[in-house]
Amino acid sequence: MNGIWLAWAAYLLLIVSPGPSNMAIALLAMQRGRRQAAIFAAGVITGSFSWALLSAGGLANVLLEHDTLLLLLRYLGAAYLLWLSARATRSLWRGTDVASAPIMADAGWRLYGRGLLMHLTNPKAGFGWLAILTLALPSLTAPSQLLVVLLGCALLAIGVFGGYALLFSRPQAQAAYQCWRRSCDGALALVCGLAGIKLLLAR
Repeated sequence: MNGIWLAWAAYLLLIVSPGPSNMAIALLAMQRGRRQAAIFAAGVITGSFSWALLSAGGLANVLLEHDTLLLLLRYLGAAYLLWLSARATRSLWRGTDVASAPIMADAGWRLYGRGLLMHLTNPKAGFGWLAILTLALPSLTAPSQLLVVLLGCALLAIGVFGGYALLFSRPQAQAAYQCWRRSCDGALALVCGLAGIKLLLAR
């Protein structure tokens, strides 16, 4: 059980840490409301658990052993994050909010796909899961315990990412966003830009 609790704690720290996904969910909730933020968050959660399954199946190790695949994935992730940063930066100059950008304006499967893409193109998410499974596996005595780890992490993801959608869609948060829109959009541009550059320059 110690490995299970350790894996849950590691995953919780991973997803509550400030990053592009959390920022995008929060801003979308303040701009467009709970429903669209929840759809985007569902895409992020699906992306996270796609990496969980792939890591459990050994893909993260494959990426570590094949530099070309890892480099391609890193470049795709960096390009996507820099694109998000450019969108947010352009909104500052035009005086419009990020909600006018496709990632914020699209509904349904498109919005879900944006959240999914944000996580799938980030190899660090895969390596994070690899680290989590490495912590848990040595103390697991049955395959069913791995399922317990994954289900527990799924509930944590729903709670954290869904919580962002609920919390920041409240009227108070939306009113605060209207007062601090440019600062919020600038923060999104900065976070996504730095994450993209860091991913691009990673060794």
